[in-house]
Amino acid sequence: MVHYIRLLKPPVFDKENCPPDQVRLSVVIAITTDLGDAFYPGELSLFLGIFTHAGTLRLGPATWKAGTRCLKWHINIKLQHLASRARLLFTCSDSLETDSLELGNVPSVLGAWTDEFTGPKAVFDDIVLRRFVLQKGRELDICEDNGESIARHIWDAAIALAAWLLKYKAKVQQADGKQHCILELGSGCGLVGLVLASMSQNQNCRLILTDLDNESLKLAKYNARGSREAFNSVWQCCTLDWREPQKFSTDQHPVLIVASDCIYNVDNIPDLVRTFSYLVRQSRESSKGAVNPKIIVSRKRRHPSEEMFFKLMTKAGFEQSDQDKVPLSDQWREKAGQDLDVLVSVSNGSSSKDSGSNPVSSDGRDYALNVSSLPRLIDCADGLTFHEAIYMGEQLWDPDPGASNGQQPADVKLASNALKNGWTTQTLGEDFPPGWDAAFKGLAKNRILNAGDMYNSDVVQDRDCMKLFEEGWSQ
Repeated sequence: MVHYIRLLKPPVFDKENCPPDQVRLSVVIAITTDLGDAFYPGELSLFLGIFTHAGTLRLGPATWKAGTRCLKWHINIKLQHLASRARLLFTCSDSLETDSLELGNVPSVLGAWTDEFTGPKAVFDDIVLRRFVLQKGRELDICEDNGESIARHIWDAAIALAAWLLKYKAKVQQADGKQHCILELGSGCGLVGLVLASMSQNQNCRLILTDLDNESLKLAKYNARGSREAFNSVWQCCTLDWREPQKFSTDQHPVLIVASDCIYNVDNIPDLVRTFSYLVRQSRESSKGAVNPKIIVSRKRRHPSEEMFFKLMTKAGFEQSDQDKVPLSDQWREKAGQDLDVLVSVSNGSSSKDSGSNPVSSDGRDYALNVSSLPRLIDCADGLTFHEAIYMGEQLWDPDPGASNGQQPADVKLASNALKNGWTTQTLGEDFPPGWDAAFKGLAKNRILNAGDMYNSDVVQDRDCMKLFEEGWSQ
C-alpha cells in the first residue's frame, strides 16, 4: 500500500509580516491512502524542494505526527530563489529524489509537485503533479486533482500495474515492428496507458484512453499532451460507457486492453465483462481474425465479492494465462490488517464462446430461459454474494432463443428485476417453468440474511438491498 502526499488546497504566497527579501509559502498537506480512507499512521519528516534552472534548494523539515489528519505548513523563502521559473516538490525524501516506478523500488510515500510558476505573485492551479522515473532515466509527469476526493487520483493498482509492465514488457510488446493499438479502460489520469506508450516508442504506438467521466478525460488529455514529445505515440481520449459498449467505435484494432482497479464496485463488474467481450470481438472481426487482443487487469484486493469478475470472465470464454502478485512498499502492513498486495492478471482473447453462447453478450437481442442452467445455479448459490446472485439469475437466459428448450423468448432485464423483487414466479406470471421458485428460495434465504446483517448495521447502501428489507424481508 502506498501513501500519497496531497495538497488539500493550492499553495499560496504571502508577503505580509515577512522580511523585505522573503515571502511566506502556506500549504495544507494530508498524507493518505489512495482512497483517502486512512492517514499515514506514523511520524514522518517532510521537505520542500525548489527546482529552478539555476539549481535546487531544500527547505524544512516539517514533521507529520502520528494521528495527524492534515498539516498546515508555513515556510519563508528568499525572493532570490523564485526569480526564475520554478517547481515546488513536497516530499519525505531528504535527497529530493524523484519517485521510481521500478518494481521493488516504488516508495512508500509519493511526493507531490506543483506545476511550473514564475515569481512570488504566482497563482497555482488546482492540480498536483506526480513525477516518476521510468527506465533509462526517462521521466513521466502525471497531473491529478488536488484535494481529498478519490476521483481523478492515481490509485495503488495503477502504480503496481505500471511497475509490472515496465519489468515484464516482453510479455506485452509486439515483435513484428508494426504500429499497434493499446486501449485503457477507466483510465482516469492515464498513468498505465502512458507508461505503455513510453515502452512502445520505437513501435509507433496508437494509444486510446477511455473513461466515462468527462473531467477525467480532460485530465488524461492534459497528461497525454505533456508526454507526447517524450514518447513517439499517437493518442486519443474517448468516452466509453461500459453499460453501452456498442456505442464505442474506433477504426483501430487494439492488441492490448488494460484496466486497473476497475472491479472494486461489484455493481459494474457484469458491464465491464460485457465491454471486454465486445472490444475483443470487434477487434477480431474488424481485423478479420488477424488480432486477438490480450487483456491485463490489476486490482487491489478490497472485498471477496471482486472474485465474481474472474468467474464471469471465465464464463465469457476468457482464459487466464498469467497472474502475478505485486507487493507495494508499506511498513504499516501489519497494522493495517489487510491484504495489500496487487494482483495482475493476464487473459487471452475470448474463445469460440464469443460467437454463440456468450453469457455477457451486449448485442441487445431478446434472451430465452435456459432451463438446464437451474441445477448448476442451485449448486453455486451458497457461494454467491447478493449481486452475484442477481447476475447468475441473468445467466439463466441464453442469448440463442433456438437453444432454449422451446421456452418463449423474454428480456434479460425481466429476469434481473424478478430477482431483485423477491425471486419468485408470482411476480412474473405463469410463463416460467416449475423449479424457478424452488431454485431461488434457498438462495434468497442465505443471501438476504447475510445482507440483512449489513443492512441492520447501516453498512449496506445498495438501494435494491434496502428495498427488499423495507418490503418485509427479514430473519
